[in-house]
Amino acid sequence: MFCPDYEGKICYRCYRENWINLSPVIIENCRKPSPGMINFLIQFHAPITDALMVGDRPEDEGAAQAAGIKFMLANEWRNQ
Repeated sequence: MFCPDYEGKICYRCYRENWINLSPVIIENCRKPSPGMINFLIQFHAPITDALMVGDRPEDEGAAQAAGIKFMLANEWRNQ
């Protein structure tokens, strides 16, 4: 998923074959560190206890904290 605008109102989910505009579905701010995209994924795909966000920026960690999920730096995740 990604949010291409700075206001956090546009959000896309990418698939191998295409992409879907989720902007009409997600009502929360999607721009990190807001947790909109993460909350959407947790609601429809994974229990919060199983969720882990891997990222390389402070905004990534902030979004994980706001959503109440675990966070791991990308370098640590790649080295495991």
